Amino acid sequence: MHAPKISFPGAFAPESHGYPPRWAEIPGTRGCTLEALTYAGRADRFAAAGARIRGVSTQRADQLRAFAAHAALPYELLSDADGRLATALRLPTFRAGGGDRLKRLTMLIDPAGTIRDVRFPVTDPAASVDEMLDLLGGYSSGAGHIPPPG
Repeated sequence: MHAPKISFPGAFAPESHGYPPRWAEIPGTRGCTLEALTYAGRADRFAAAGARIRGVSTQRADQLRAFAAHAALPYELLSDADGRLATALRLPTFRAGGGDRLKRLTMLIDPAGTIRDVRFPVTDPAASVDEMLDLLGGYSSGAGHIPPPG
């Protein structure tokens, strides 16, 4: 399957704004900041493996920009507030605060736009970052070579 070509509003979500009441009580919603910061802390290792990090959220672009600035993230967060990516890829979502939210997952997409791996559910946000690094290491060593699409 190929990732759809969708233009996202630029981005990076405020730490304490934009979340519905009782947000943290919903299973799977905690850990967004932990995951974002863990990716940030390992950004150089992803770059060394030839990978680019991107985060996607259903939050508005302005919220994501505020969060990214506050957290000093060295990678881009993209807003899927209109749900086009979630719909195109049939990503798992849940409803909260009057809107659809993405369930936490991680995708490995090759340079040609082919989705090579999906990790879902992500139950340990910090550990999932290292799992993705291990997966990338397998590809770069040739053990898990990403074959060209087609």
